[in-house]
Amino acid sequence: MPVADTTLAELSQHLATWPADLGLVFTNTRGDPIQEHPFRQAWATARRRAAIPEWATPHHLRHYYASLLMAGGESVKVVQARLGHASAKTTLDVYGHLWPESDDQTRRIVGLALPPRVTAVSQDGVEGPE
Repeated sequence: MPVADTTLAELSQHLATWPADLGLVFTNTRGDPIQEHPFRQAWATARRRAAIPEWATPHHLRHYYASLLMAGGESVKVVQARLGHASAKTTLDVYGHLWPESDDQTRRIVGLALPPRVTAVSQDGVEGPE
């Protein structure tokens, strides 16, 4: 998965302090996978320290990540792959409303493909093709 340089720096610092046992990035103090209840406590602490609103959950972060990719112009196939959806239909069903409007771009593309017709006016004032 592509990861921003700033995120890699933070993960490197984290892993220097807490080496990844079992191939997991985040573990409990024994190096085992974090169970749901302790994860909820860890999330609450991290959320407070990062000044993230109380209502926000890790699932909200997933939606935020998806919306950043879409706003940045990523295709549905890229967003599908990053979120781990089995099909692009799932991605579109859940996130389709978040893709930026492209009416202006659509008009520009069609306008370039179909330039305006040039008409000429005859001496008697009747329009016709040039």
